[in-house]
Amino acid sequence: MTGKGWLFVAVSGVVLYAMISYRERALRETRTELEQSRTQLSILHRVLRHNLRNHCTVVRSCSDLIERERADEETLARIRRTTDDLVALSEKSQHLKSLLEADDTTHRIDLSERTRDLVPELDASYPDATIETELADAAVASVVDQYDVVLGELVGNAVEHHDAPDPTIRISVATDDAGDVSLVVADDGPGIPSMERRVLEDGIEEPMFHSQGLGLWLVRVFVQQSGGDLRVEDNDPRGTAIRITLPAASD
Repeated sequence: MTGKGWLFVAVSGVVLYAMISYRERALRETRTELEQSRTQLSILHRVLRHNLRNHCTVVRSCSDLIERERADEETLARIRRTTDDLVALSEKSQHLKSLLEADDTTHRIDLSERTRDLVPELDASYPDATIETELADAAVASVVDQYDVVLGELVGNAVEHHDAPDPTIRISVATDDAGDVSLVVADDGPGIPSMERRVLEDGIEEPMFHSQGLGLWLVRVFVQQSGGDLRVEDNDPRGTAIRITLPAASD
């Protein structure tokens, strides 16, 4: 075989190897994405099935008391709490379903500006909490939809698990030297429960993972699909800080 022949064989081998390697990598990525989607849909299905069954059981038992005219104010309050939980569960499930079915298209969002717009709504939702902000003049990130929901989930979770009637929640948005955007939601409470910490950091599903973890699972999916990073840190001197780093939007 001539020198040109050997060169052709060598080049063809390199090209073939590169094509096979690329194909194998694409297949691995596809399998990983399919496994993640299957896990997420399985969790969504189980959460809905478990919570709907339990909540409907509560409503049925309370309605039996009403039918027998033995219902008191606490029974009526329990019905109201249960129906409120069902509505919240339905809304969270719909938000998560929208994320899972989306095509991972990202959008340019100034998180400082958007957060500033959302604070009045958060104040109204949690009137006993003090919500402080430290926002950069501009912090444009590339993210998928549902940022408003994600911020609401983080603030709501911090308020819900606080051990004081008047919690303080601090929201910070900043940019680093590389241009990436960081969102930090910090509280001065007793710390995030271990189960919810594992949901955020590792995506671990446990038998007790039900409605309260569904919103945090949505947060995790949002960060993953935006190509970001999430860390749970201890807040000084007390509490928890959820730190999310998101890629800067390209010009």
